[in-house]
Amino acid sequence: MRKVVMVLVEMLVIAAIGAGGAFAINSMRGKNSLHVTRNYFPQAAAPSKPATTDTGKTADPVMTPTPSIVPSPAQDQPKPAFAPVKPKDEPRPETPKAAKKHVQSEFKEIDFDGVRQALNDPRAQTKEYLIIDARDTEHFEEGHLPGAVQCDHYRIDDYIDRVRELAMAASMVIVYCNGGECEDSLFVCRTLTEYGVPAGMIQLFPGGWEEWEASGEPGETGPESADE
Repeated sequence: MRKVVMVLVEMLVIAAIGAGGAFAINSMRGKNSLHVTRNYFPQAAAPSKPATTDTGKTADPVMTPTPSIVPSPAQDQPKPAFAPVKPKDEPRPETPKAAKKHVQSEFKEIDFDGVRQALNDPRAQTKEYLIIDARDTEHFEEGHLPGAVQCDHYRIDDYIDRVRELAMAASMVIVYCNGGECEDSLFVCRTLTEYGVPAGMIQLFPGGWEEWEASGEPGETGPESADE
């Protein structure tokens, strides 16, 4: 029994000496020394408890809103069962062509109203207001101004003597042809001046027979009357 006690005492002494040496060495290590009271194996943090309101009820957790997806207008609209038919382009009405302007000349021009007024004057019946048609026989007989005297430009020699005599006795001479680009009336006017008819007495009707006929005013057909 005594031996057992002696063994236990020796073990305690050795343990005390070892512990003292360990503390001495640990104090010499400084910041790397071991602390008896330090917890070197901490446990994982426990999950936090949900917050409670003043009434003691658990507050709803804050949820991050998920952005909503707005469909595009093309997705909302249903697709047509068939493609719309594009209307055909209607043909545009043709722009009316402007009337061809009569060639310019050195002679005074008279318009449609002036010719109509002259023909309604009694002096037209006595040839004091002389109306001369410069077209050929075919066109003259198809239609001409009332009381007109023919003077075919292309057969001027057959007409000029008689027409000159009538023009010299008149106070106003009106010369016309088809109108527009027709120049027959202009040539007759120049021929009359060459035969001595004063240019101041001559007036050129640019609209000619075409304008007169289109107006609906009455005309004459066939050859000249016997009294003409």
